[in-house]
Amino acid sequence: MLFVFGFLVLYYAIRKVACAQGFCDSSFFHRTPPVYSADMLAMVFSVSVLFFALLWYVS
Repeated sequence: MLFVFGFLVLYYAIRKVACAQGFCDSSFFHRTPPVYSADMLAMVFSVSVLFFALLWYVS
């Protein structure tokens, strides 16, 4: 659990810096910002780590 929480804290700190530099802006050719794909990767990573931790705990 601490690993996932530490990862999320670091990820959102890096995301805050990236948004401050303009990577969250979607006005560039009306495309999705590159930060949103990183958000999805962070969600998938967090959920999969928690799922495998639950499987490991149950077995």
